Amino acid sequence: MASTTLTEIKIRTASSQDAGIVAELAAQLYSELDLHGQEQIDQTKLTNTAQTLLEGHRIVAFIAEEDGLPVGLITLHRCAALYAGGEFGEISELYVTRDHRKMGIGQGLLAAASRFASSQGWERLELGAPAGSRWDNTFSFYEDYGFAAIGPRLRLLLN
Repeated sequence: MASTTLTEIKIRTASSQDAGIVAELAAQLYSELDLHGQEQIDQTKLTNTAQTLLEGHRIVAFIAEEDGLPVGLITLHRCAALYAGGEFGEISELYVTRDHRKMGIGQGLLAAASRFASSQGWERLELGAPAGSRWDNTFSFYEDYGFAAIGPRLRLLLN
């Protein structure tokens, strides 16, 4: 009889010492979203930014690990708006490595973010999902979790 080894996925809060891991997973996300064509991603700058934001508690990140190896990431931060009734959370990045998708890791990361948001007294989480039919599965993933579309996002680069 063949034996099967089941691995356990652990989700933990990232610290500033995890800046390199956070930056690497974020870079994989950006590469998959084709952001390299729009903006140059500098890995050193991304790592330094992750460290600064984590140290200053400007973002919270959760890392999913399988046997100690990072396989997923979610980052979120505090926002405030009148329409939201005050403070709320915004998810900046959510990424699961290709070979670990459809294993519940994304839902686990969203659950960790939701628990954190509730602990902060936030009554809502928002995020920007990629547009276009190429991303229908991503959009459906968020809807299946309970997110509702509220409209497109736009940006203005100031530099």
